[in-house]
Amino acid sequence: MMRALGISDARRHDAGYVTISVLLVCSLLATIAAGLLTTPRPTLGRSLIDLQMIEVEALLDSGLDVAAYRLFGAEAGGDFWQPGTETIALENGRVVVETSSETSRVDVNWADADFLANLYSEVGATSMPAASFADRVLALRSAGDPQGQASGALTTIGDLAAMEGLAPGDLARLAPYLTVFGGMGQVDPWSADRLVLRAVPEISLREVERILSARQARSTTADETIIEIARDHADYLSTQTPQRFRVTIDAWAGNGLAGRAEAVIEDGTDQDPFTVLAWARRPIADTGRGGR
Repeated sequence: MMRALGISDARRHDAGYVTISVLLVCSLLATIAAGLLTTPRPTLGRSLIDLQMIEVEALLDSGLDVAAYRLFGAEAGGDFWQPGTETIALENGRVVVETSSETSRVDVNWADADFLANLYSEVGATSMPAASFADRVLALRSAGDPQGQASGALTTIGDLAAMEGLAPGDLARLAPYLTVFGGMGQVDPWSADRLVLRAVPEISLREVERILSARQARSTTADETIIEIARDHADYLSTQTPQRFRVTIDAWAGNGLAGRAEAVIEDGTDQDPFTVLAWARRPIADTGRGGR
């Protein structure tokens, strides 16, 4: 994919990305070390475990800082870091950072009924008719936004659990392809999953395969192919440069402990280099990935 995925007029926010994290972690470690000197022996073991977990938290924070710097701060020949996966070795451990455009997902606050219904069918959900699912999503977001602007009425994908008739299994199938942070009714054809592209109303399977093949080719001609198809489906495919990204960080500390976190971020200001829209700890299922 030749298209740069950072903001075209992004300012350099080099200062503060890692420095702030390092100073904060050093301060926390010093405070805890001082506390350990006066900790009674029966509770010392628990305190040491807490101290070790702070190393994991520090790695997770550092991984997010590095991802944000790559996306919004670092320039290399005018291009910005492409979303993907990167392993980063740090002094006290290792992190695996994976990024993706948030507009690769369907925004439940903005997508129209046809797109939502098609996605429901594509994931194999069956607890209600697809049209009923779409209508109930629109009803939920209208209830949270009386003016009908769909500007963030649903604040998490978990809000869909309140929908009458939607089975938990179907929500689990839908969740990886949905977002509340996309900010538009279209998706990014350069990064959307095959299943999401197939859910685009009136798109042909041939067009989906052409998009996927062009993405593999990573050339200017291939980009032109994607732009051409996106123009034919402008209500659902956007050629705008993504400005929000989902970052998953897996961290392995030198002490053997591991952790995972997921965040949604966007570019910030000179004072705040980037903005965290969502942050959550996740269970880490594969402790061998990127481990030392």
